[in-house]
Amino acid sequence: MGTPDDPIAKAWTVALRAQLDAVVAQFEAQLRQHVAYSNAQHGRELAGLNARITELDQSLVASRAVQSQQAVELTRLLGERERWTLEARQLQEALRAQVAEVERLRGALSERDDEARQLAAQVQSLDAQFAAERDFVAALTAVAASSMLFDAAQATLGAALEPTPASYAALKAKRMDAVLAGAMRERGRSAVRAALGDDERRALASAAAAAGCELVEAAVGARYAAATMDKAGERPEPADEGLVVACVMPGLRLAGSAGSLVHPRVIVGTA
Repeated sequence: MGTPDDPIAKAWTVALRAQLDAVVAQFEAQLRQHVAYSNAQHGRELAGLNARITELDQSLVASRAVQSQQAVELTRLLGERERWTLEARQLQEALRAQVAEVERLRGALSERDDEARQLAAQVQSLDAQFAAERDFVAALTAVAASSMLFDAAQATLGAALEPTPASYAALKAKRMDAVLAGAMRERGRSAVRAALGDDERRALASAAAAAGCELVEAAVGARYAAATMDKAGERPEPADEGLVVACVMPGLRLAGSAGSLVHPRVIVGTA
């Protein structure tokens, strides 16, 4: 081993140091190159990551905006659902009230139906009870406008002769045969000067049938009998002395009987 002052040793030391410095310098250059490359690579990756982060931030902002709109829409929909739920409950309550009202009305209608059936039965019963009276009134009111027979029947009844329950009841109470008999007697007093018309004769026939009576006609040419006829007047008829020359008002009797409620009024011939 040489001494410190050995030139050879110094030369070797210088050479080794130079070689070592060269290696260190090369290594440092490679390291700087590697660091620069790594920094560039990392920069590019960092830029990509930053761009991705920016993209994600923008997407997040957009997503938050959408979520905010969706939250607003959801709030609106929840409000509408609550309103619709309230309206549905109100409608259900109203429907229940209407159903209850319908049931009440059905019950009332059923009661009214029962009442109507009872009234119909009563009406039918009254119709059956007053069927004859109804026919009697119909017969006489058919000639009411210009008939002395109608006026006489109404005066005899002592009440309005019209198609009403009150009139039917009055007829039943007084009896139709009695009313008709009184009307015929009253009408017979004027039969000579105001002869019975065809309409009055038809009315008499219908009223008599309704009253359970039948008319009695005195045949022209029959012998006058005071016991069965009322003399309304006499007419000079030499050939028919004592005979019936006209029957101005028929008589009346109960159907199937032999007696007379009203004798026929006749004109008798004289010599």
